[in-house]
Amino acid sequence: MSDKMSFGVYNGICETDDCSVVTAEKAAQLGKYIGMTYKNICIAGCFQNEAVLYAVAGGAAEYAENIYFCENSDIFSFRFSIKILEADIGIYVDKSKIILHNRVGKPLNGCINEKEALSHSKKSKVYQMSSFKGIYISKLRKENNLKEKISCGISCGKRSTKEMWLEFFTGEDDKLVLQISDDGTKANLYSAVYGAITCEQLITAYIIMKVPESCAVYLPESFHYQAESAIRHEVIRYSTNDDIPSDAVRQPFFNDMLKVCTAILSEKERLFDIIRKMPQMVSAKRMIRSKNYDLSDESMNFRLNNGKIVISRISSSLLSVCAQSDKIETASEICGEWCGKLLRNNGIPDNKH
Repeated sequence: MSDKMSFGVYNGICETDDCSVVTAEKAAQLGKYIGMTYKNICIAGCFQNEAVLYAVAGGAAEYAENIYFCENSDIFSFRFSIKILEADIGIYVDKSKIILHNRVGKPLNGCINEKEALSHSKKSKVYQMSSFKGIYISKLRKENNLKEKISCGISCGKRSTKEMWLEFFTGEDDKLVLQISDDGTKANLYSAVYGAITCEQLITAYIIMKVPESCAVYLPESFHYQAESAIRHEVIRYSTNDDIPSDAVRQPFFNDMLKVCTAILSEKERLFDIIRKMPQMVSAKRMIRSKNYDLSDESMNFRLNNGKIVISRISSSLLSVCAQSDKIETASEICGEWCGKLLRNNGIPDNKH
């Protein structure tokens, strides 16, 4: 294996420069590169691929100052622990995948390669950690004064994710159902009365319900533009490709969707009163194949007359094209139009409107 190997990171998932499977040997190299760049590293797995887990930890320990290591942790507790431990980066090994998270628990994007080490004069301190699951569950229950589970159905394809959500929700309600992404970072709510409520509407409702209006709210540039018309807070947009502002780090609503949903669904009457008054926030998303499109930033955003377009790379050969609007028909039209432009021009077209 070449010492000059590099790793692309798309939505947190690492790929080798030749798109091959990340073996234990390559994982050790990845860990070494990460240790050269970050001082405090949180590493965990779920007993699915111990060889890769120990290899990446061993590589990181060659250079990093502090390694917080847990052999068996669910993804929620792991993301929670990154912030508690004030780690600079989190590495999670899930079967054949290595997933990188930033200091607030969000998936990383970018490139990991060999750099000049920050420091390697001292031997790393390795702290063996137990799972943070119990602490995480107790903290959420206490914050929302939950004495019993919230009545709401749960739909999720990944068993471990569903089990965590069932710590807080009954999972049995035909009129109100949460649809959870496999990694638990996104959730949509389906109500027999109010219809589909998007993830961004749920987050916006959390801001209205839980964040004082005197506080500024930090939103990623890619977040739905309609949110700004729904809240009275000062809104500061930031790029997730740059250093995240310290005030944004303290806001929980972009790295803990379970926290968001338990908080707002513990006050259902107030939540649905807010939803009734909230503008629609719909998106249409498609994936297109493009290796030649040079995406210099994590994502590119263009505000249009009738909506917004967000383009991001999700793998070495795939782009995500997401169109935002207040109507699903408009979002679908914008998305289709921009996919056509990107495929025809093999890059950002000159005419952005």
